[in-house]
Amino acid sequence: MAENPKADSIRRIYPDGIVSRGELVDDIGGGLRGPAYFDVAVRHPEHDGIEIQLRVTLIDGAYRVTEMKLSCTGDAVVTTEFLRLIPLRTIVRTTAGRALLKENLLEAYGIDDGKLGPEMKLSFVAFTYRMARVLGEAPTKAVMEAEGVSRSTASRLVAAARAAGLLRSDEKGQAGGARSRMEE
Repeated sequence: MAENPKADSIRRIYPDGIVSRGELVDDIGGGLRGPAYFDVAVRHPEHDGIEIQLRVTLIDGAYRVTEMKLSCTGDAVVTTEFLRLIPLRTIVRTTAGRALLKENLLEAYGIDDGKLGPEMKLSFVAFTYRMARVLGEAPTKAVMEAEGVSRSTASRLVAAARAAGLLRSDEKGQAGGARSRMEE
Protein backbone atom coordinates (compact mmCIF):
# COMPACT_ATOMS: atom_id res chain seq x y z
CA MET A 1 0.00 0.00 0.00
CA ALA A 2 1.51 3.35 -1.01
CA GLU A 3 2.05 5.99 1.60
CA ASN A 4 0.58 9.45 1.31
CA PRO A 5 2.92 11.75 -0.69
CA LYS A 6 2.09 14.68 1.60
CA ALA A 7 3.25 12.63 4.60
CA ASP A 8 6.48 11.97 2.69
CA SER A 9 6.87 15.73 2.17
CA ILE A 10 6.68 16.28 5.91
CA ARG A 11 9.39 13.66 6.40
CA ARG A 12 11.64 15.39 3.86
CA ILE A 13 11.27 18.81 5.44
CA TYR A 14 12.14 17.59 8.93
CA PRO A 15 13.36 13.98 8.66
CA ASP A 16 13.21 13.56 12.43
CA GLY A 17 11.47 16.74 13.55
CA ILE A 18 12.50 16.03 17.15
CA VAL A 19 13.72 19.17 18.89
CA SER A 20 13.98 17.68 22.37
CA ARG A 21 12.71 14.75 24.38
CA GLY A 22 11.89 13.93 27.97
CA GLU A 23 13.47 11.44 30.30
CA LEU A 24 13.61 7.88 28.96
CA VAL A 25 10.88 5.59 30.32
CA ASP A 26 12.02 1.95 30.42
CA ASP A 27 8.57 0.52 29.64
CA ILE A 28 6.04 2.70 27.85
CA GLY A 29 3.98 -0.41 27.12
CA GLY A 30 4.77 -3.93 26.06
CA GLY A 31 8.44 -3.51 26.91
CA LEU A 32 9.03 -0.62 24.50
CA ARG A 33 11.38 2.13 25.67
CA GLY A 34 10.65 5.76 24.90
CA PRO A 35 10.78 9.26 26.33
CA ALA A 36 8.08 10.77 28.50
CA TYR A 37 7.53 13.39 25.77
CA PHE A 38 8.81 14.65 22.43
CA ASP A 39 8.99 18.27 21.32
CA VAL A 40 8.55 18.30 17.55
CA ALA A 41 8.92 21.06 14.95
CA VAL A 42 7.78 20.62 11.33
CA ARG A 43 6.61 22.70 8.40
CA HIS A 44 3.64 21.81 6.28
CA PRO A 45 4.72 21.21 2.67
CA GLU A 46 2.05 23.53 1.25
CA HIS A 47 2.50 26.24 3.90
CA ASP A 48 6.26 26.53 4.30
CA GLY A 49 5.98 29.90 6.08
CA ILE A 50 4.25 28.32 9.09
CA GLU A 51 6.17 26.21 11.58
CA ILE A 52 4.18 23.72 13.66
CA GLN A 53 5.59 22.99 17.11
CA LEU A 54 4.07 20.14 19.09
CA ARG A 55 4.53 18.57 22.50
CA VAL A 56 3.76 14.86 22.12
CA THR A 57 3.33 13.35 25.59
CA LEU A 58 3.05 9.75 26.75
CA ILE A 59 -0.41 9.45 28.36
CA ASP A 60 -1.82 6.09 29.45
CA GLY A 61 0.56 4.16 27.22
CA ALA A 62 0.06 6.21 24.03
CA TYR A 63 1.66 9.34 22.61
CA ARG A 64 -0.82 12.20 22.33
CA VAL A 65 -0.46 15.80 21.21
CA THR A 66 -0.81 17.92 24.35
CA GLU A 67 0.45 21.27 23.10
CA MET A 68 0.61 23.03 19.73
CA LYS A 69 2.20 26.34 18.75
CA LEU A 70 2.24 27.90 15.30
CA SER A 71 4.83 30.44 14.16
CA CYS A 72 4.54 32.41 10.92
CA THR A 73 7.33 33.95 8.85
CA GLY A 74 7.06 36.54 6.10
CA ASP A 75 3.49 37.18 4.99
CA ALA A 76 2.21 33.76 6.07
CA VAL A 77 -0.95 33.71 8.18
CA VAL A 78 -2.73 30.96 10.07
CA THR A 79 -6.23 30.40 8.74
CA THR A 80 -8.95 28.10 10.01
CA GLU A 81 -8.54 26.04 6.83
CA PHE A 82 -4.84 25.57 7.64
CA LEU A 83 -5.71 24.40 11.15
CA ARG A 84 -8.04 21.75 9.71
CA LEU A 85 -5.28 20.54 7.39
CA ILE A 86 -2.63 19.90 10.04
CA PRO A 87 -1.92 16.16 9.83
CA LEU A 88 -1.27 15.50 13.52
CA ARG A 89 -1.25 11.71 13.19
CA THR A 90 1.21 11.83 10.33
CA ILE A 91 3.50 14.16 12.26
CA VAL A 92 3.41 11.97 15.37
CA ARG A 93 3.88 8.79 13.32
CA THR A 94 6.83 10.10 11.30
CA THR A 95 8.67 11.83 14.13
CA ALA A 96 7.94 10.00 17.37
CA GLY A 97 7.49 6.71 15.49
CA ARG A 98 10.90 6.97 13.86
CA ALA A 99 12.57 7.86 17.17
CA LEU A 100 10.87 4.93 18.92
CA LEU A 101 11.93 2.57 16.16
CA LYS A 102 15.57 3.62 16.59
CA GLU A 103 15.35 3.17 20.36
CA ASN A 104 13.78 -0.29 20.11
CA LEU A 105 15.27 -1.64 16.88
CA LEU A 106 16.99 -4.73 18.29
CA GLU A 107 13.82 -5.91 20.02
CA ALA A 108 11.79 -5.24 16.86
CA TYR A 109 13.54 -8.06 15.07
CA GLY A 110 13.93 -10.42 18.00
CA ILE A 111 17.65 -9.76 18.18
CA ASP A 112 19.14 -10.53 21.57
CA ASP A 113 22.69 -9.28 22.18
CA GLY A 114 23.23 -8.92 18.42
CA LYS A 115 22.10 -12.47 17.58
CA LEU A 116 19.05 -13.33 15.51
CA GLY A 117 16.32 -15.11 17.43
CA PRO A 118 14.16 -17.94 16.04
CA GLU A 119 10.95 -15.93 16.41
CA MET A 120 12.17 -13.02 14.28
CA LYS A 121 8.98 -12.58 12.19
CA LEU A 122 6.62 -12.85 15.14
CA SER A 123 8.84 -10.48 17.14
CA PHE A 124 8.53 -7.94 14.36
CA VAL A 125 4.75 -8.45 14.24
CA ALA A 126 4.54 -7.86 18.01
CA PHE A 127 6.77 -4.81 17.69
CA THR A 128 4.71 -3.36 14.84
CA TYR A 129 1.52 -3.95 16.84
CA ARG A 130 2.95 -2.21 19.93
CA MET A 131 4.31 0.72 17.96
CA ALA A 132 0.91 1.28 16.35
CA ARG A 133 -0.82 1.17 19.76
CA VAL A 134 1.62 3.68 21.23
CA LEU A 135 1.19 6.02 18.27
CA GLY A 136 -2.63 5.84 18.39
CA GLU A 137 -2.91 3.81 15.18
CA ALA A 138 -4.96 0.71 14.44
CA PRO A 139 -2.48 -2.06 15.37
CA THR A 140 -3.79 -4.92 13.22
CA LYS A 141 -3.96 -2.59 10.23
CA ALA A 142 -0.35 -1.58 10.89
CA VAL A 143 0.68 -5.26 10.85
CA MET A 144 -1.33 -5.74 7.67
CA GLU A 145 0.49 -2.86 5.95
CA ALA A 146 3.96 -3.73 7.30
CA GLU A 147 3.68 -7.36 6.21
CA GLY A 148 1.73 -6.72 3.00
CA VAL A 149 -0.97 -9.22 3.95
CA SER A 150 -4.75 -9.29 4.24
CA ARG A 151 -6.52 -8.28 7.45
CA SER A 152 -7.31 -11.91 8.30
CA THR A 153 -3.67 -12.96 7.83
CA ALA A 154 -2.53 -10.00 9.95
CA SER A 155 -5.00 -11.09 12.65
CA ARG A 156 -3.57 -14.62 12.55
CA LEU A 157 -0.01 -13.25 12.84
CA VAL A 158 -1.04 -11.15 15.84
CA ALA A 159 -2.69 -14.21 17.41
CA ALA A 160 0.46 -16.28 16.77
CA ALA A 161 2.62 -13.57 18.37
CA ARG A 162 0.25 -13.54 21.36
CA ALA A 163 0.36 -17.37 21.60
CA ALA A 164 4.17 -17.26 21.47
CA GLY A 165 4.14 -14.95 24.48
CA LEU A 166 5.35 -11.93 22.50
CA LEU A 167 2.15 -9.95 23.13
CA ARG A 168 0.34 -9.91 26.45
CA SER A 169 -3.37 -10.63 26.59
CA ASP A 170 -4.02 -7.09 27.87
CA GLU A 171 -2.34 -5.54 24.80
CA LYS A 172 -5.44 -4.92 22.75
CA GLY A 173 -5.70 -2.41 19.95
CA GLN A 174 -8.38 -0.03 18.90
CA ALA A 175 -9.69 0.53 15.43
CA GLY A 176 -8.11 3.98 15.15
CA GLY A 177 -9.82 7.32 14.80
CA ALA A 178 -10.80 9.57 11.98
CA ARG A 179 -7.97 10.78 9.77
CA SER A 180 -7.27 14.42 9.07
CA ARG A 181 -8.07 15.67 5.58
CA MET A 182 -4.38 15.66 4.63
CA GLU A 183 -3.87 11.95 5.30
CA GLU A 184 -6.29 10.33 2.87
